[in-house]
Amino acid sequence: MSKCVYRMIETGFQATFFNFIGKAGDNVSVDVLYRRNIGGHQPRYGFVRRDLR
Repeated sequence: MSKCVYRMIETGFQATFFNFIGKAGDNVSVDVLYRRNIGGHQPRYGFVRRDLR
């Protein structure tokens, strides 16, 4: 089980990534965890990838 953390700044790239998850959802199940830092920092998007058994 591998964990990948990506930092996304552009909203357009974010939408594209979510679309990719929707298309790849048939082969790979991906859980999206949304975390926001309350301190003026840029929001962090944590993606946990679980491989099929």
